Amino acid sequence: MLAAVCLPQRTVAQGTADRIRLAADSLLHELHERGWFSGAVVLGTNEEIYAKGFGYANVESRLPFTPDVAADGASIAKTLTAAALFMLVEGGRLDLEAPVVRYLPEYPHPKVLVWHLLAHTAGLPEAEYDFFNGLIPSHRIKTTDLLLATLRNVQFQPEFIPGTRFQYSSLGFDVAALLVERVTGKQWASFLRERVFEPLHMDRTFLRPPQLDDWTGVRTLSYRRAGDSLVIHDVFDLEGFYGGSNLYFSTRDLFRWSRSFYTRPVLSRGSLQHGSTAPVLYDSIRKQGGHSRINLLSWYYAPKAKRFHYPGALQGFWSSAYRDENRKYSIVYMSNNSMPQWLRPMLTRALIEIMEGRPAPTIEEPRDLLITQQNVGEFTGTYFVPAVGRVGISEDNNRVLVTMGNGIVYRAFFVADRQLYIPGLDVWLAFPASDTPFARVRWLSIFHSAIGARAAA
Repeated sequence: MLAAVCLPQRTVAQGTADRIRLAADSLLHELHERGWFSGAVVLGTNEEIYAKGFGYANVESRLPFTPDVAADGASIAKTLTAAALFMLVEGGRLDLEAPVVRYLPEYPHPKVLVWHLLAHTAGLPEAEYDFFNGLIPSHRIKTTDLLLATLRNVQFQPEFIPGTRFQYSSLGFDVAALLVERVTGKQWASFLRERVFEPLHMDRTFLRPPQLDDWTGVRTLSYRRAGDSLVIHDVFDLEGFYGGSNLYFSTRDLFRWSRSFYTRPVLSRGSLQHGSTAPVLYDSIRKQGGHSRINLLSWYYAPKAKRFHYPGALQGFWSSAYRDENRKYSIVYMSNNSMPQWLRPMLTRALIEIMEGRPAPTIEEPRDLLITQQNVGEFTGTYFVPAVGRVGISEDNNRVLVTMGNGIVYRAFFVADRQLYIPGLDVWLAFPASDTPFARVRWLSIFHSAIGARAAA
């Protein structure tokens, strides 16, 4: 049943809607022609303004990628898992401050609290699912129950005191989904269908089967470029875990999920207010900490504005959901062609400009980037970035660590040639060759500037 919260809806004048359609269509056609985008985009307020697909969801089957074709949403699944926990809190069936073992007695760490799972601070393996390679036979379906049993069998201990550090963890959200199943007695897919999909008319969203051979119908595939050709860059088989990933959305359904927060939320006003707050992490050993950049409902957020977003990335799949609750509009896209790493934030920034009535910026590939995995040590130090503030970059056991503003330490990963990505901030770092040492941090992420201060680009 929908929560009794109906927020004012906003319509767009015909002339404005036409301008948005023309500008978005021009931008996306150009990106598609350059081989940078295959997928679908939906823009709108309470209603759709623009919805269109480009390219193929399955090249061999010649299945067009339309706004109603489902694709892997990857980590965007976390936003539904967090909402599910808050539904249980509303019903008095869950306490976020309670130990996880109260609801999952087999969980191996008695001091981990439920909110630690949502805040990426439970101390679960940093290697995520790769941790289990060699510990679980390759032919077995990997379920969350099996992953937890494996952690117990190897007597895995949290990698830090729970609640003190940020370490992005999809496994923590898998555990959260299992917790929902135990408390409600319902399977995860059934719970989501009853509490989210049916109320919001998300009829093209589903939990993928663990074995890809069990797929019915034509499956949307992900691809990567090899010269002038596309080759399949497929998702992984035998994944029976969910909560942190493994939900397939149509782009139109993902738009319905995003806009629900300012039209007809599935959560009460109190839950929305509580969930929009950010957890505070404090490491008493390092004597630093602060507010996480991901709130308890698992959305990146602007501290002084009601702008939220979350990305998803897996193999060749990319997805993004962005909303501005003050202006009451949403921007959603899904792609399956291994978009260039730097394009995702730039694309969202361009679509924000279009929705807010400004010219879309020209999208060009960044060049002359200096940093590599071999020379990262040359770039350690403290920088000041306009509109962002102090940024610290350091190395520790071949790990690149970044501290920005509030003192929380985030790990950065090389995800593209000469670019670093920071989960927990959704920020890219790169170093243009022409910049001076004290101004050479280039923030390729536009989400940070889109939902918060406008960062230097």
